[in-house]
Amino acid sequence: MQASFRETLEEFGYHYGGYALEAFVESLARWEPFPDVNPALIRLSRRYKLAIISNIDRHLLGRSLQRLAVRFDALITAEDVRAYKPNPEIFRQALTRLACPAQEVIHVAFGPEYDLQPAHALEFRIVFLNRQKLPPPEVLPEAEIADLEELSSLWKE
Repeated sequence: MQASFRETLEEFGYHYGGYALEAFVESLARWEPFPDVNPALIRLSRRYKLAIISNIDRHLLGRSLQRLAVRFDALITAEDVRAYKPNPEIFRQALTRLACPAQEVIHVAFGPEYDLQPAHALEFRIVFLNRQKLPPPEVLPEAEIADLEELSSLWKE
């Protein structure tokens, strides 16, 4: 995360103090989820297994989880797998931990390159979370939603 932050600042020509890298990464754990996230996760957790596939490490994920209202059935991090998305290995590890075929997993994400494409390549069902009204991704999602509240209404009980 620090390397990505540093590269982004340098790419845009911003100067930063030595403390900025660590301060930015530590700030991520204090970011509040979007208002729709917790109500949607609570509703979904009553019917489905939930998992997080993340490019952050376990420490930062653990701190971020404190702001979420449900317990996840699986947590898969780049640190665990020693691979970052879009590497398909992180998605394969999710299937192993969830103990189910890819066709039974719905991967919800906003990032076409790092999430939707590799998940689709492994035959996950995919839903495009398009909060910013971006153009559709190259891979065809099963659905496109503007917020997580819409997710539970996509499938019949």
